[in-house]
Amino acid sequence: MPINMGGEYLPDLEDGEVEIARVVVESVMLDVSSVRAREDGDIIRYRVVDEQNSTFEFSPTESSEPFSLGEVVELIDSATSESLGEGGLVLGFAEFWVESGVDPDELGDMAYVWSAFYPGLTGLYRDALVEAGSARA
Repeated sequence: MPINMGGEYLPDLEDGEVEIARVVVESVMLDVSSVRAREDGDIIRYRVVDEQNSTFEFSPTESSEPFSLGEVVELIDSATSESLGEGGLVLGFAEFWVESGVDPDELGDMAYVWSAFYPGLTGLYRDALVEAGSARA
C-alpha cells in the first residue's frame, strides 16, 4: 500500500509539530491518521488527527523524553474516537475486516504504519495483523 495515498485532508501541522507516525487503513475512503509530537517547554505533547477531524483519546499524551518504540505502539493501540472502537488505530479494524469477509490471510495488507522516527512500526503492525488474522481463521 503506498504511504502517500490519502492524507491530503489531514489538518496542517502546528508550529513546531512533527508527524512521528502515519497510519493508512484500507477502507472505502482510505482512512489516514497522523500521530504528531511537539515540544512545549520541557514536555513533549502528542496528538492524533485524521481527515474527519475526529477527537481522539489515547495514552500517554505527553512525555519528558521522546517516546520509545513501545510507547508509540501503546499510543497507537490505545487511541479511540467516536467512530473508532477498541483496539486502536490499526488492530481495532481486524475483527471488522474478518466479519466483513476479508480473508484473514490478507489482513497484513489492510493497513500500513509508517514512521521516519520508528522504522520498526511497519513490520510490527504487518506481523500483528497477520497474527490477528490467524487467530480469527
